[in-house]
Amino acid sequence: MKRRKDAFAKTAGRFCGHLYQIHKSGVIWVYTGTPHTGWLRLDINAASDDIVASGSSLYQMHKDKRIWVYTGTPITGWIELDANPQTRHIAASHGNLFQLHQSGQIWRYTGVPHTGWFEMDNNSQTKKIVATQTNCIRFFSQAESCRTLSEGPRRARFSSLHLLRTRQ
Repeated sequence: MKRRKDAFAKTAGRFCGHLYQIHKSGVIWVYTGTPHTGWLRLDINAASDDIVASGSSLYQMHKDKRIWVYTGTPITGWIELDANPQTRHIAASHGNLFQLHQSGQIWRYTGVPHTGWFEMDNNSQTKKIVATQTNCIRFFSQAESCRTLSEGPRRARFSSLHLLRTRQ
């Protein structure tokens, strides 16, 4: 299916050999390898607001802050993972999905839709999260230097989460 030439990409990202883009209209595409015409439409939803990916997993967040994962079937292949309107931002890395709430709470998805979220932090100074593929969590603020926290026994299998905190 050929993509519309007049649609502007809102976000594009390359993850594990895959290139995805989301248009301002909410349409989500994956690049299949042919220049200009090689885009496969994965979703058509005006509610789609953001996408993140890690490994072979693609996630989207809707404008109402619901979070979805792509299962492999274009258009209909999405499973809802969370429906919390307090979600501000999502990040993914190394097979992990994280969400930041308006309150500063940070959650990691553990694999069970809606109930499978583990709270990692709760600090109202957290502004944004960025997931990377290292084995620590770093907390940044204007008032403190970087400090490292272990993520527990599975630490070597998890990505780290970098948090940006600013003074209000």
